[in-house]
Amino acid sequence: MPLTKRTLEYRQFGAEDGQLVVYFHGTPGAPEECAVFDRYGKEHNLTFISYDRFSVDPGLKGAAYYQHLADEISDKAAGNAVNLIGFSMGGFIALQVCRRIGGNVRNLHLVSAAPHRWTREI
Repeated sequence: MPLTKRTLEYRQFGAEDGQLVVYFHGTPGAPEECAVFDRYGKEHNLTFISYDRFSVDPGLKGAAYYQHLADEISDKAAGNAVNLIGFSMGGFIALQVCRRIGGNVRNLHLVSAAPHRWTREI
């Protein structure tokens, strides 16, 4: 059965059209936790996006999964540099996505990143 191309669901906080910052939540976790950045984003012209990684087609695994996330972010960034933040398990996801986006990552911030051995193949 072929995989369907679905757009990832996401939550957006901060400035409407500021510099893009993508936040990868931990597991457990949810895109809504990115709301803590809303005021800061508005004050500093930053748009915070947190994708619901679990809205990805469940048939995508490993490298294809990370590439799909990278493609969605690249589409959203529209050629502009992007900043990535990964919290806990989201740190590993941010690293995998960062290497697939290419040279279009301005900053990568890892917060309390979980070691790879604790992560499972998605």
